[in-house]
Amino acid sequence: MGSKSTEAFRLSPQQRELWLSQQDSRAYRAQAVIRLDGDLDTEALNRAVQQVVDRHEILRTTFERMQGIRIPFQVVRDASAPSWRGIDWTGRASADDETALSNLLSDERYHAVDLERGPVLRLCLVALAPRRHLLIATLPALCADTATMANLAREIGHAYRADRSEKALGETPLQYADFAAWQNELLETEDADADAAKSFWEKEASSELPAMKLPFETPPVSQVRFEPATVVQLLRQDAAAALDASFSTSDMASRAFFLAGLHTLLWRLTGSADMAVRNVMPGRKFEETREAMGLFAKAVPIQSHCEGHFRFSDLVHDIQQQLIEAESWQEYFTNEEAIETAGGRDLPVNFEFVELPAPSVADGLSWRVDDLESCTALFKLKLTCIRRPEGWALKFDYHPEMYRRQHIERIAGHLVTLLASAAGNPDARLDQVDLLDEAERRELLVTLNDTTTPYPDGKCLQDLFEEQVALTPTQTAVVFEEHELSYAELNGQANQLAHALRQHGVGAGVRVGLCVDRSVEMVVGMLGILKAGGAYVPLSPDHPKPRLLLQLTEVEAPVLVTQEKFLDQLPAFAGRTICLDRDRDALGEQPATNAERITTPEHLAYVLYTSVTSCSSNDRVTLCSSPRSRRSRPTWETPSSSHRWCRADACTSSDTTWRPMPTRLRGMSRNVPSTC
Repeated sequence: MGSKSTEAFRLSPQQRELWLSQQDSRAYRAQAVIRLDGDLDTEALNRAVQQVVDRHEILRTTFERMQGIRIPFQVVRDASAPSWRGIDWTGRASADDETALSNLLSDERYHAVDLERGPVLRLCLVALAPRRHLLIATLPALCADTATMANLAREIGHAYRADRSEKALGETPLQYADFAAWQNELLETEDADADAAKSFWEKEASSELPAMKLPFETPPVSQVRFEPATVVQLLRQDAAAALDASFSTSDMASRAFFLAGLHTLLWRLTGSADMAVRNVMPGRKFEETREAMGLFAKAVPIQSHCEGHFRFSDLVHDIQQQLIEAESWQEYFTNEEAIETAGGRDLPVNFEFVELPAPSVADGLSWRVDDLESCTALFKLKLTCIRRPEGWALKFDYHPEMYRRQHIERIAGHLVTLLASAAGNPDARLDQVDLLDEAERRELLVTLNDTTTPYPDGKCLQDLFEEQVALTPTQTAVVFEEHELSYAELNGQANQLAHALRQHGVGAGVRVGLCVDRSVEMVVGMLGILKAGGAYVPLSPDHPKPRLLLQLTEVEAPVLVTQEKFLDQLPAFAGRTICLDRDRDALGEQPATNAERITTPEHLAYVLYTSVTSCSSNDRVTLCSSPRSRRSRPTWETPSSSHRWCRADACTSSDTTWRPMPTRLRGMSRNVPSTC
């Protein structure tokens, strides 16, 4: 708890934007995990931390809001002691348990902080073994970003060594309240630099694209608290080596390389050629700000245009130029107005690049930063590329109300493959950079294509359908636009049609005309005819009446199943006509139970009429000399085989020969022209 306050200051633009985003969310935190190996003097560590707090005002700053004022002031306390928590895991058999450590980090990250009274700095010292400790430091994002946590870890180490050797620390660093005042003054100043910067960002804002939507994205429920989940993917050693080699042999900056990889991945996933990703800029281009503490970072938009024939190296170069320009004018960028007026806007995709500080050893104690992270802006998906001493790590933070974990894990794997492929061949086309690893490629090309399935002997399609009805009667079976039927409903309507068809003479192998549009009724008609034992003959209502009459006559159909709207387009038909919509009440009087089975797999299932589409110009061949004289003929199929009998797609001979229909198709003695 701090003592009396001293002076109140305006928030910086970064702090105001963060305050307006979602003040009640505990996700806006910054955290550092420091591994300490060696003989640790805990009292000296406590004094070192207090010395760092005394040197940096932002570490003893609280946020107070006066009555009637929406935006608080930052108030610097004269003195403040950080919150400490000690945990002893030395007696545990699994002190290095990653799950337990992950849960602990989450508990520390989401621990409630009283922003009005403090303290804002929270530390947790975990004893893993007598000579192994973890120091977890957590701050609200109003007080820190990723670079701040790196500076805090480094300065605590300096203060610890200075305390042990009774040496003084260096000069007092820049205070965040002074930086905030400078930032506010800069944005309110009218001069040539300000005009140029504002013009630059206005141009970027006018051309900024709406947030992209990933194919597996679900809109969040309104007013859902923002608490992102995390997936971490480590690059393989060979991939990391390829990336490092690429950076050392070319002028591609590592930040631009990873950001270009993210742009390419999003383009491949969404198909959107133009997109914008918000890059988290450190905001520390001036010497005075590099070792300061506080919220300096800003998420600025970086746009790209992707085409399949573009080279990856060209995209990297374009993004690198944008990063240079954005860094030049970053102190003038503000997104406060967009946040205030956003409401239910689409959330952005963010990107951050982090390099962990190098380990240090002094006075018998090794200091190593194992992890740095911060959440300083609202997003739906954020990629953080972390350079660790042992290699690269890709951390995806995502809005759990919008994405499922398995989807994020999948795209994280895609990005790892893409980056390794691009590092090996930077000049590859964007549409040729690998996205699938060997396991996924084999799954798509081999495993999923191995669709050989033994067909049940002695069963027809309608039998298999009825088995499925018994298994899942209430599940949706067919959907068309706003109409849908469950398996039980579809089966019942098909059964009623089947019983009606039986009454009109339809039995095994009897052909029934089916003239309906693409609809739920089409499925009812097909199943009803099969259940009656018949074979359906699809007819197009757009065809001329003479053609339809010829088809019905040739197949000797006793019944035509159709819809009322097509009656005027159909020829005069001597058989029985059933309209699925008009005769719904009459059909409803029929039993909804399964009709008695009278067919086997050897019976006819359907008849398809095809047209010959090409032939030689010979007077004796008149099968398709013109659309007017084109002749149609039936093609017969059985339900037990997908082989199409007597298909004649082309005719190139001057003579047309005839052969009998195979005897396997029982009951059909009609001769049809063979393939030329």
